[in-house]
Amino acid sequence: MIKKKSSVFPFKLDRMQVFLDRKALIVDLIVCITISLVISSKFALHPIYSKLPSTDSSVFLYIGKMMHNGLVPYLDLFDHKGIMLFFIEYLGIAITPGSFIGVWILELINIFVTVWFMKKTAELFTDKKILTYMAMALSFFCCYIVFEGGNLTEEYALPWIAIALFVFLKYFKSNEYKFYEMVLLGIGFSVVLLLRVNMISVWLLFIPIILVVFIVKREWKNIGVCIFGFLLGVI
Repeated sequence: MIKKKSSVFPFKLDRMQVFLDRKALIVDLIVCITISLVISSKFALHPIYSKLPSTDSSVFLYIGKMMHNGLVPYLDLFDHKGIMLFFIEYLGIAITPGSFIGVWILELINIFVTVWFMKKTAELFTDKKILTYMAMALSFFCCYIVFEGGNLTEEYALPWIAIALFVFLKYFKSNEYKFYEMVLLGIGFSVVLLLRVNMISVWLLFIPIILVVFIVKREWKNIGVCIFGFLLGVI
């Protein structure tokens, strides 16, 4: 009797594909981490290449530090930025009491998340890794002037804007979405709203368009699911 060996090959192919996928993921992580570290090295709060923070950043750090002493923003201290920014400063100082390295760590995490979702957005339009990496690197290296030494509201809003842009564009590209993505959209909307209200333009642009698409297609269930997920995230 001849033994069948054909069933072995799909198993080997599956293992090979898993290996290649893991290898690609590791390369992606290395590239994103490298870009994030290079960008964050230009921030004033970098633990090695530290510089004096800008005026705005100094105000935010001071408010975050004073919150640890029991003072309340808008009551004992005032700046016109949203409350979320002061809680970010508070958390960063709590991570490393006595220094601002914790705030820099939060900056690094924010930049990494932004770079990662820029990568995922670029992958919606090209399969060529080199083009994806070039788009990620050029986009950020051209934004040095925007960061102005880091620790600003725009920097902390960027990850949520990048996530929202990816979710919206993915829907237009594949006509698909997941419930947790709607929750993320809601969370991001709340965070950015509580950072600075004039940075929610991505949501204001895409949500009405998608709502019109659902109505034209008579996808009433999708409208309900998306509204529920979004509101859940907002809350």
